[in-house]
Amino acid sequence: VAPDWAAGRACTSDIPMVGVTGQELFGQFRAGRRRREEQGTAYPLQDSRQGVGALVVFDRNTALPPDVRARLQALVREEGPRLAAAAAIRAAELRALTDELTGLWNRRALDLVMQGPEDERCALLLVDLDHFKRVNDDLGHTAGDAALKHVARVLRGALREQDLAARVGGEEFAIWLPSTEIEQ
Repeated sequence: VAPDWAAGRACTSDIPMVGVTGQELFGQFRAGRRRREEQGTAYPLQDSRQGVGALVVFDRNTALPPDVRARLQALVREEGPRLAAAAAIRAAELRALTDELTGLWNRRALDLVMQGPEDERCALLLVDLDHFKRVNDDLGHTAGDAALKHVARVLRGALREQDLAARVGGEEFAIWLPSTEIEQ
């Protein structure tokens, strides 16, 4: 959430922020998202050092009774450090499954996904960039890195929501297509 919106401001302050609509709380929504326009309050979640998020409570009447508000604020104070620790663990897990250069999933993530249920048809495409060594040799590794990032953007843009693109080697990629017959 951008810091311009109520939930974003709550993440970086110690003051609950009220939004009259969902857009005011979170900013522009992506097309196709179903979110009712409701007002709510974003309560800041903090660990001892900084803001780690916000708990957003939707309520048509933003004037919560004082006892409910007090319980929410106690919950927020108690859960902030736990959520910070959980977020740090999740970030480390994601780093372990992500290719640092391209932002695509890595071989470990692909292996985990491929160990999923075996009762559905799926396809695995392997993509190797021919003569890629020449790009690095002739134009330098910065150009090679830019080319790999471009390929990652192209792959990401061509996938369905349930598909997965992974960088599995230097210039080797894999595309996992669940629920896909060979003809597709």
